[in-house]
Amino acid sequence: MPAGVDLEGLDPLLARLDHARSGILDLTDANREAAQLVLRNLHTPHASGALDAANLATAAATGWGLANGQPYAPPVHWGTRYMRARPWLLDAARSTEDSWMDGMWGHVQQLLDK
Repeated sequence: MPAGVDLEGLDPLLARLDHARSGILDLTDANREAAQLVLRNLHTPHASGALDAANLATAAATGWGLANGQPYAPPVHWGTRYMRARPWLLDAARSTEDSWMDGMWGHVQQLLDK
């Protein structure tokens, strides 16, 4: 008599893992939430408000980013040898990291729970 193993619940487990895998390959929604969270917490240096108005958050399946469309934004953000750096984009991402990472993990957990 041949020996065998009968695994109960293997098919539903594989289906859950496949669902989670496909969801993890496209984290656009979670990335959009993370980028918007950081964007809401920016403290842009400004004199006229033009720099603040040009902040932009982007999101895609594999990541998110912040940018500023003003041509003088990089020297203000990173500084020059004549001007100290005022990295408002980087500061906001760092100061909110716990929150947006919690959101990312929550999204992944929801994928695993479905």
